[in-house]
Amino acid sequence: MTDRELPSSQAVHVPRYAFEAMAACTALDEDKVAVMLLLLVRMDRNRSVRIDTSLLPDFLTLSSERVERAISSLIKNGWVDSVDEDEMRHRVLDCVVHSAFIHADFDTLMRIVNTRLTAVDVH
Repeated sequence: MTDRELPSSQAVHVPRYAFEAMAACTALDEDKVAVMLLLLVRMDRNRSVRIDTSLLPDFLTLSSERVERAISSLIKNGWVDSVDEDEMRHRVLDCVVHSAFIHADFDTLMRIVNTRLTAVDVH
């Protein structure tokens, strides 16, 4: 699941505040935060990420149902968009991370993240 070496041309700078915002949300929905953190470290310079979701349950030590629920929540709440539905049917999440995770300050990101957290997301 992990890349041994990531070419520097593919490295993406994710601001520290994005990880701080995720840490602040952990108690509300730790599964969604775990998946989002993985997406943040796997995205390319265009905020695109493609990941085989069949590998996530073992990698994150979560049940398949919890991973599926977390991914659905990320999509529903707009933390990722431009999701390729055809790829999803093949258990591949091909999407774009919301620009606020890269191009907003901490307070703005927290407002976006918090408005996208609902009682339905908490389990």
